[in-house]
Amino acid sequence: MRQARLAAATATSDSADIVHYGQVPVAVLLVSAPDAAISVARRILGPVLAPPEAECHVLLVTLTSWFAEQGATSQAADRLHVHRNTVRYRLRRVEELTGRSLTPPSGIAELHLAWRRRGIRRLSGSADARIR
Repeated sequence: MRQARLAAATATSDSADIVHYGQVPVAVLLVSAPDAAISVARRILGPVLAPPEAECHVLLVTLTSWFAEQGATSQAADRLHVHRNTVRYRLRRVEELTGRSLTPPSGIAELHLAWRRRGIRRLSGSADARIR
C-alpha cells in the first residue's frame, strides 16, 4: 500500500499516465522525503524562480526541453522553435543563477532533482507554492 501511495504521489501535473512504483525511482525518493526535497529544490531553483515570471517561465521551459532531449541543445532548440544559441544562452543563465554547471554529472543531477521536484503534483503533508 505504501508503494502505491508513493507511486501515486509522483504523478506530474502534465500527465494522466499510470505510474508504477519502480518506474520512477528518482520521484519516489523525492516524495519519500518531502520536506528535504522541497528544501533542496528551493535552495537550488530559488534563484531561477526569483526573476520576473516571464523570464522564470522561459528558463524552466528551456530546462524542461533540454532534459526531455537528453541534453541535446540542438534538439531542445528545435522543440522550442528557437536557435540553438538561444538555448545555450538560457542554460548559461540557469547556471549563473543556480551556481551549478550543466557540464559535470553532479551539477546536472542536482538541477534535475530540483526540476523534477517542481513537476510533482503533490507531496504528502507538504505545501509549497513556489516550488510546486
